[in-house]
Amino acid sequence: MTKVADSNSKKISEAVVKKATRPRRSGEETRRDILAMTDRLFRERGFSAVAIADIAAALGMSPANVFKHFHSKIALVDAIMLQRIGVFKEKMHLLDDTHTPHDRMLTLVRTLMQNHRNDLTDNPYMIDVFLQTSKRELSCGAHYHQVLTQQFATIIGDGIKQGVYRAADPIKEAGLALTVLSCVLHPLLISREDVGILATRCQDVVMLIDRSLKYTLEK
Repeated sequence: MTKVADSNSKKISEAVVKKATRPRRSGEETRRDILAMTDRLFRERGFSAVAIADIAAALGMSPANVFKHFHSKIALVDAIMLQRIGVFKEKMHLLDDTHTPHDRMLTLVRTLMQNHRNDLTDNPYMIDVFLQTSKRELSCGAHYHQVLTQQFATIIGDGIKQGVYRAADPIKEAGLALTVLSCVLHPLLISREDVGILATRCQDVVMLIDRSLKYTLEK
C-alpha cells in the first residue's frame, strides 16, 4: 500500500509541476484563438446559430473567458471584419499614377467588387452577419470607409495634379464617389446579382464619376 501511495503521490506531484511550468498563453494568443474559432463556427453554422457558449465550449474554456476579451458577438464580428480589412489591404495591388485616373478608379472598383463577391461566395454566413449588424455602427465599417475614401481621394488628387480633374476637396469628392458606387460595392446589393451585370455596371458608374469630375474642369 505504501508503494502504491508513494507512486500516486509522485504522479500527482509531477502533474502539479507540469501544470505549473506550462507556459501561459498571452492575451493576444487567446484573442486570436477565439477569433479563429468564431470565424470557423460562423462558417459552419451561421451567425445567428452560434452563441458565446458554443465558442467557449469549442475552445475548452469558460464563456467568461471569451467575454473577458470580447463583450458580445457583435464585438467578435467587428474584430473579424477588421482582420479581413487588414488582409485585403495587404493583397491590394492597384495601378500607380502612370495610368489614367479613370483606369485606376475602374481597377480599384473592380477589385473591391470582386473581393466582396468572393467573400460572399466563400462565406455564405456573411449575409446573415450584414443583416444582423447593418443598423449598428461598428468600428470596422468606419475603418473600411476611411480606407476606401483615402484610396479614391488619392486617385482624384493625382487627377487634379495632372490637370484631368479639378475639385476643391478630393476627400469630399471621394465620399460622393463611394456613395454612388454603393450599387456595385455594398454586399447586400450585389450578393445575388449576376457577375457580368456587375462588371458592366462598374464600367458605367466609374465612367459617370470620371466624366462628372472632368466636367467640373471643362465648366
